[in-house]
Amino acid sequence: MPETVTNVDVAIRIERIYVCSANLNVIDPPVAFELKWRPNIQVHIETRNRSLGSQRYEVVIKLELSADINGKEVLEVNVEQGALVHIGETIDEARDRVLTVVCPNLMFPYLREVVDNLAVKATLPAIGLAPIDFGNIQETANVKQKPFTTMQGFKNAKDDEVLN
Repeated sequence: MPETVTNVDVAIRIERIYVCSANLNVIDPPVAFELKWRPNIQVHIETRNRSLGSQRYEVVIKLELSADINGKEVLEVNVEQGALVHIGETIDEARDRVLTVVCPNLMFPYLREVVDNLAVKATLPAIGLAPIDFGNIQETANVKQKPFTTMQGFKNAKDDEVLN
C-alpha cells in the first residue's frame, strides 16, 4: 500500500521563546584557559512538549554539551530553551509535526545563541553549533511508523485566539 502524505494549513503563533535554564561549568579554569582550544565536542539534544489547554503548548529543547581537549574534560553546558505556542484547530498529525519539527526548528537558533553567549562570557572561544534539521530527525524516528504530515503553509493565528 503506497504511503500518503497529507498537506494541511496550520495556524500557529509563537507567543514567547525563553531560556528555562542555563548552566556552564568550566572544569579547572586555569588549566582550561592554558590549553590550545581545539575541543572534541559532544552534544546531546532532546525535545519535549506538553499541552497547556486552550490550544496552547509548551515546547522545550534540552541541550547537554561536553567538551574535552586531549581527553581532559574542560567544559559542560546544559541549556533548556522553551517556547509557548498556540496551534489552531487541526488534525493530530499536523499538530504533532508542529510540536516536534516546526517549533524546534524555529527555537534552535535561540538556543545556539545562548550556548555561544555562555562560552564567550566564560572568556572561551565562541561555540558555533551546526544547524539541526528536526524534520530529518523526525523522519528517521518515523521510518517504521505511519507517514507523517508535511506542512504546506502557515496561517497567522488571530490576535484574539490567545490569552497571555
